[in-house]
Amino acid sequence: MKEQPLIVNVRDLRKVYCETESPVVALDNVSFSVSKGEFIAIVGASGSGKSTLLHLLGALDTPTSGVYEILRKNIATMNDDELSIVRRTEIGFVFQVFNLIGQLSVLENVVLPLKYANVLDCRAVNRAKEALSRVGLSHRLSHLPSQLSGGEKQRVAIARALVIGPSLLLADEPTGNLDSKTTSTILELFEALHQEGHTIIVVTHDENVASRADRVITIHDGNIVEAVVEA
Repeated sequence: MKEQPLIVNVRDLRKVYCETESPVVALDNVSFSVSKGEFIAIVGASGSGKSTLLHLLGALDTPTSGVYEILRKNIATMNDDELSIVRRTEIGFVFQVFNLIGQLSVLENVVLPLKYANVLDCRAVNRAKEALSRVGLSHRLSHLPSQLSGGEKQRVAIARALVIGPSLLLADEPTGNLDSKTTSTILELFEALHQEGHTIIVVTHDENVASRADRVITIHDGNIVEAVVEA
């Protein structure tokens, strides 16, 4: 079987916050890699460092030391413009609180990342419609977020993340605000995306979410304490 290329490569990653007199070590020499098409769950208690790791993986922050490469590009060596390009073109974000813009329609919310990427309007609209069709929301294009259920809002958020054709899909507690029935629907969607070959990293405290992943990485006090391959 042909070995898949690395999407994420993390080596000796360290993040220290020095805003107070006593520096806080949020991550301490974390190392792991993620191959194309893997579905990874990162779990840990509140304050364990998993949110800090997510911000680093999303190029929203830079490490104090160590290496984070996405598609063999070293994040630490990039300037702000280069980081912005990576975020716009290579990484799709799905958040617990959806982060939809209330005054924009469903279609307009999904088109927005493509506008930032300077995709022409007609192409952007067509791609957004395709992404919304993929998550089963073709009938909601003109609705506002306030007219949607929680599960529909999250599916819009997933469509918005997918519309750029990202190399990496990052999800931060994507089922945290959903009931159990809606959670199952969203997890089925993530599994379908995984089967299609998408590379997914989910930060979660939900064991049901983690059980769907290929591999579970547990973080405690800024260190990886366990990496389990799911049966």
